[in-house]
Amino acid sequence: MSFTNIRRELQDLYGRVRPGASVAALNDLQARYSVSLPEDLRSAYQLMDGADDSTDPGSSWMRFWSIEEFAPATDNLPLHTPTGSESKLFVLADYAIDCVYYVIDLGPHSESFGHVFALGATRVAEVAKSFAEFVQLVVADDYRLHSYS
Repeated sequence: MSFTNIRRELQDLYGRVRPGASVAALNDLQARYSVSLPEDLRSAYQLMDGADDSTDPGSSWMRFWSIEEFAPATDNLPLHTPTGSESKLFVLADYAIDCVYYVIDLGPHSESFGHVFALGATRVAEVAKSFAEFVQLVVADDYRLHSYS
């Protein structure tokens, strides 16, 4: 799993990583906001509950937020962003210390459930169809992470 690679990178860079999220913390997020966590995100976060630091600034420079930090993206969306009535977008990561936010749709009945989007200055752009795909893009520092303008 690519999240293991990110965990290893953070351990090498900073000498520490966050422990995995508890099942109770994951379930609490779901209950508090009436959302569902995709299985790939749930599994990854049980390995490591986000990060206190960003990945290597010379490459992807991404910080994954802890489950406690996950927040509805409503205040971060560009003006006039169309979102489906079933969408529940939550910030899960940021690039370059809050320069760009990445959100995941946790709406269990949404057509884009589990998809990850980048919040650009004027629009929301899909970057991955799943959390696992998003993590692979981060590990590879893929250009698609930055196609949100």
